[in-house]
Amino acid sequence: MTRRPSKSPPNAELRSRFDQFLIETRATVEGYARERGLTVPSESPEALSEITRLLSAPALERESTGLDYVLNMCPRLATIHEYFGDLTGAMAYYQLGTQLWPYPWPKHPTNRDENDISFRDALSLQQLPAAVSCDRVGLRDRARVLYEWAAEHSRLTDEELAFHGVDQVVWERLPWRSYALVCLERWEEARVVGEQAHEVAQKDDRAQTTESYQSPLKILPVVLALTRFKTEPSGGTRREAVRMLLPQSVASRVHEAHLHALFYLFNLRARHPDLAAPQQGDALSPEGARQTAELCQKWLARQGFILDRTPESLNVLDRLMRPSYEAAPDEEARNGMVALWGSYLGEILREELAGGQWDFEPGKPGPALVWDMGVGELRVLPYKHILQILTGKTSQSLYELWQETEQSYVDMGLATR
Repeated sequence: MTRRPSKSPPNAELRSRFDQFLIETRATVEGYARERGLTVPSESPEALSEITRLLSAPALERESTGLDYVLNMCPRLATIHEYFGDLTGAMAYYQLGTQLWPYPWPKHPTNRDENDISFRDALSLQQLPAAVSCDRVGLRDRARVLYEWAAEHSRLTDEELAFHGVDQVVWERLPWRSYALVCLERWEEARVVGEQAHEVAQKDDRAQTTESYQSPLKILPVVLALTRFKTEPSGGTRREAVRMLLPQSVASRVHEAHLHALFYLFNLRARHPDLAAPQQGDALSPEGARQTAELCQKWLARQGFILDRTPESLNVLDRLMRPSYEAAPDEEARNGMVALWGSYLGEILREELAGGQWDFEPGKPGPALVWDMGVGELRVLPYKHILQILTGKTSQSLYELWQETEQSYVDMGLATR
């Protein structure tokens, strides 16, 4: 990548280096898998069934394929594919990552002392990424159990806290316990644990200078912002939660720590689309619509529904929209749903029918997709149509709207020719 200091923003070089690190990491792991005859999950739907078979194969066969190495790299690979906008590839690795803690699985082996801190630590470091992976592909019950175990195993007893006082043991472990509690929506408890970790980190100089242990310190402010908003909701705490859910909030000069933190951040963004969606000023833009459409996909994937950005996937939204809308807790959540679904609908139309452009100009009937067809203008109002369906003002489904728009597009194109 060419370096142009005079035109690039100050962090452009750091960003390009991180992107290159991700590209090289993905190439290394997927190349390793191919060399040993493994089908790369992001490239073939058959890969998951093949790998599932290998999971129960003899140890020697597993070792020869390098399966355990690829399995342990699933959180990184899922995050890398998601970072670059390949949600299908990301979900393949999240699906495989659910096997990081095998199922059916015991809480932990019974032949060890569960009070041993290093043993508990080893368990939580396996269970938490497995929980996130289950969360991302809609295995909610399995995710909940794993979050509970991870929260328990990353705890520190009163004796351990008294012994370690203000040091790295505390701020390395408690942010992950707080994170697991957030995912269990045990907000008050998560905040207490998070605040404790933050207080210790503020007093320990190593927390400010030790780069190799940045991951828990990168995710901790995100967790704290969410718990403060959930326990004391206000405009200020909401704005801070929105700010901390932005991907740049976990940026780091240490690429591995940055990637690790993104894995956990992307999960929180998928769990809280109302906070992660581009805010009002940013959402009214083509890029804002694209980001919100991607967030819609991630939010529904977490519920077990895959939107593959085809017109046929609109049938999935047609089934889900009304029940979700009616179950929303407040008007703000309902508005957020309209933004998610309308952006996804609009992006499908734009991608499928060449020449479509977003029109967010104030004073028009609403944000629209517009095609200049020569003989006239084809205009669709995605957000308005979503709202009309939800309020009973139209019986035309999203898929029927797609069919009608496609037909009009063809007819007007023929008329022009």
